[in-house]
Amino acid sequence: MTPFDRARAVLTDHDLPTRLIPDNVVASSWNPHTGTLTATLAAPVHTTFDGIPVRYAKRVRAVVRPGHIPELHGVEARIAFWVKVTAIRGEPESLVFSVGRINKRLPLAAFR
Repeated sequence: MTPFDRARAVLTDHDLPTRLIPDNVVASSWNPHTGTLTATLAAPVHTTFDGIPVRYAKRVRAVVRPGHIPELHGVEARIAFWVKVTAIRGEPESLVFSVGRINKRLPLAAFR
């Protein structure tokens, strides 16, 4: 299994969309005891989800739980200025991104 496949399998196993992780993963590790997924990307990634610019650092670390990511490092979104995305929560038809005290709901279809 490639590092990319491993990272996506963790997301799938936890009912999260696989597009949350970029496709240029060159190394990944999963610790099922702590729920920590670490992915190293070939290079930082800039993308857009539902019109919102998002950038991934070369190293992304997340605590993954069923249906949500309560702790996230290495991902930022541009909402007037670049801010750190600290958590992601799944809902039936959307994902809720936490940026400090601000939450932004995006349709799940944007991640398929």
